[in-house]
Amino acid sequence: PFDNYLQLTEIPGEDIVKILKIASTLKHGTMKVSGVQYKIEPGCQNPQDINSDGTTEAWENNCLCEEILVNGTPIDRNKKYKLAISDFLINGGDSMAGIFNNAVILDKGPVIKKTILDYVMGMKAANACFKLDELKKDDKPRIAVGTCGKKFAK
Repeated sequence: PFDNYLQLTEIPGEDIVKILKIASTLKHGTMKVSGVQYKIEPGCQNPQDINSDGTTEAWENNCLCEEILVNGTPIDRNKKYKLAISDFLINGGDSMAGIFNNAVILDKGPVIKKTILDYVMGMKAANACFKLDELKKDDKPRIAVGTCGKKFAK
């Protein structure tokens, strides 16, 4: 519903882990991802100052399990990854303030809602509909909910 832009960034793996930790709290819902697999343990009690603002608020429970895969390989916290993400998050929305301080903006994309509308209207005009096999490339879940035996991301 907003005029946010998709931006292509380059960001350290360590900061991707921080993004997923914030997502694991479920304060703003799960982080929808492509090329990444992660697992969360909802309702865990693992308080941390996840957003590094100097306080640990009630919502800040790191429920992100340790194993995070990028294209099937464990995430390398020192490696730089390309990430397409909304400028709303880059600018600190949904508790992401400061997370993108080490990011390099490589390209500014289109307004997200216009791109979605153009796609949907194009499909409607072609009398088409979404098919599951078009939306899902493989049978591996990208986000799993379960327990990780108190082995949370550090």
